[in-house]
Amino acid sequence: MHIQSIPMWEGSGNNYAYLVTDEKSKDAVIIDPANPSEVLPSLKKAVDGGSKITNIINTHQ
Repeated sequence: MHIQSIPMWEGSGNNYAYLVTDEKSKDAVIIDPANPSEVLPSLKKAVDGGSKITNIINTHQ
């Protein structure tokens, strides 16, 4: 399992989204992707590398 932190600097503080990928199956989950413009480049790179985003998890509003 690979966990990538994705920094998001917009807003009132420093926040991170997390891309969790099962290296064997290439299934991936993105956690707390609050700022799409900052998260999309990492997601595109993951998908282009063969990963499949299966779920989006938001832990807060």
